[in-house]
Amino acid sequence: MGKERGDAGVGALIDIARTHPNPAVRRKAVKTVGEIAPPEVLLGVLVEVARRDPDDVVKQKAVEALGRLDTPEAVAPLARLARAESSARVREEAVEQYASSAAPESALVLLADRLANDSSSDVQVEAVERLAELPDGLGIRALREAARSHPSRQVRAEARRRLEALR
Repeated sequence: MGKERGDAGVGALIDIARTHPNPAVRRKAVKTVGEIAPPEVLLGVLVEVARRDPDDVVKQKAVEALGRLDTPEAVAPLARLARAESSARVREEAVEQYASSAAPESALVLLADRLANDSSSDVQVEAVERLAELPDGLGIRALREAARSHPSRQVRAEARRRLEALR
């Protein structure tokens, strides 16, 4: 009986996360669902909310929770969101979570792509930050290139700052 009640509670929270009219309530529901729902249920719910919710902060919370899953199944949706999500704020979070979740070599590929091709300087700066954190100096070459010739002054400055900190 307790398990059924718990399952019903999770189901109710998932419904709230998907459909409640108030974005603040959906945000809290996404956060709570991310903490208590079983992983086999959670992945699909978080991906759905991250892709479809009309509120960028709700989407961002779902992406954050996806990254906390720390499972290989979460990596591909994070990459898709980092590349194709319309909201720069959500792409930025997806870049951060992907860099923390993916294998370093895969992270390098996505980060270099977002640095070169994302339309948002905030996402590009996030890519620079994450490149600097890659193990074994994996991101240094991309950082040097960004410091030298990236079209954004803000991105060039951040790349220089990160390179200096690595010395």
